[in-house]
Amino acid sequence: MRDKSEVLTGAQKNRFGLILYIILLSVVYILITRLNLTTTYYSLYSSLGENSQVTEYFIISIATFLFLSGLCLLFIYSFFKRKRVVGKLLLAIHLLYISHYAITFVYCLYVVGAECMTTGKIENILIDIIIAMLSLSYVCLSGRARHIFVN
Repeated sequence: MRDKSEVLTGAQKNRFGLILYIILLSVVYILITRLNLTTTYYSLYSSLGENSQVTEYFIISIATFLFLSGLCLLFIYSFFKRKRVVGKLLLAIHLLYISHYAITFVYCLYVVGAECMTTGKIENILIDIIIAMLSLSYVCLSGRARHIFVN
């Protein structure tokens, strides 16, 4: 009796599937929004005065966004080249994305005070954590994803 992998044709073996495409689109969304934020933060940074308290925050944020954009580009390349490192890259992207968002929230409380708190900030962080956990568990634990990313 033939093994299941022998019965499947090459076209059936190589399909990514809807969930993996959704994960790819989420990384593309992160890439686009971080590049947009980089330009926005740079324009805000260039308009700051010399004695501003938030100068370091903008410098660190711009560097973080550029690094995150590089990770997203590497993820997209590795995704289509079917590299095994995709799960680790996705973990790094989500950790950096969520931690920057959470650190910004805490920094805003520290520097500006409680009046910077908008409704839904903590809920957005929790939703991002849940999405990250679901997508990471699928990419790292799914048999289908393990058979696709083999290089």
